[in-house]
Amino acid sequence: MKLIHKIFLAVTVLIALFALALAILPSDGKDDSPDTDAELKKVTFRQGLIPSPIWIPYVVAQEKGFYEEEGLDVSILPGEGSASTIKLVDIGENDFGVVFASEALIAKSQGAEIVSLAAAQQQNNFRVYYRIDSGIRNPAEIAGKTLLSNQGGAGTTDFQVFAKTVGLDIDSINWRFVQFSTQSMNTFTKGEADVITGRDYQHGLRLKNTFKGNYREFNPRDYGVKMYGQLVIANKDLLTENPKMVRGFIKASIRGWEYALENREESVRIMVEKYPEFTFEEELPKWEIISNADIMPEEGFGYQSPEVWESMNGDFFSIGAIENKVNVDEIYTNDFLP
Repeated sequence: MKLIHKIFLAVTVLIALFALALAILPSDGKDDSPDTDAELKKVTFRQGLIPSPIWIPYVVAQEKGFYEEEGLDVSILPGEGSASTIKLVDIGENDFGVVFASEALIAKSQGAEIVSLAAAQQQNNFRVYYRIDSGIRNPAEIAGKTLLSNQGGAGTTDFQVFAKTVGLDIDSINWRFVQFSTQSMNTFTKGEADVITGRDYQHGLRLKNTFKGNYREFNPRDYGVKMYGQLVIANKDLLTENPKMVRGFIKASIRGWEYALENREESVRIMVEKYPEFTFEEELPKWEIISNADIMPEEGFGYQSPEVWESMNGDFFSIGAIENKVNVDEIYTNDFLP
């Protein structure tokens, strides 16, 4: 009887230990739960530009404590353009960045060791605006007209893809390269240019407020152009060195986006309180435009489609923006989405 009793006790202990092990490990075998007892891990997050409405979801995630809940102390830093942000992430100076997909693809073709972790904007917000009195009725009639555009960067490449798609010869256009400002917008509204390119929540909103009824727009998406807007990127080495941190960062960032989309006015007020140089009245309309865009695919926020990346890959190669096509499997991953 004593032997049976000892065997019974041993089996009971083994069962208890096994049950405890199952309770500790998540169902997929990955321990992604934040270590709440550990010191917060410092993370640098470089934006593409100076503070703008695109920052709102990440500022919300910061101020609401979403990053902290994942064990992260995130510093949101201003940028000097997507190309600069890509370089800083590529060399490991910053952990994460927000950049335009077009510039990420070009950089990847040139050897940058970056990976897109989430497509924050499923649709590019690039637009082509034209004056009604210019005589333009379709994209082909931009030929021979004067077009204002920023030289280099995502805007120029995005327009070239649009032109190629609609059969417009870019050499037939009278290009005027400018730094976008109130002055350049006035050049368009005064009739010194026929066409201007820009972003819907910036240039489009300004035209709506100051030039209402006197312009129209071409949305490249309506002509079959498939192109992501803003992406969240990281250096590929970070994905293998600290996958738990990467997964927590993306989870918290997406929570910030979802909260900001559902609570628009509150989120803009959070941004304005953090950056008092902005006003609620000016930033809310911009955030409404961004929020009303198609940014939630069926697969979930941030999902990236191989078809879209392949389409961009082919378009950029055809216009000479990249010398060789990239392996799209190396430029993006959905593995860190919640």
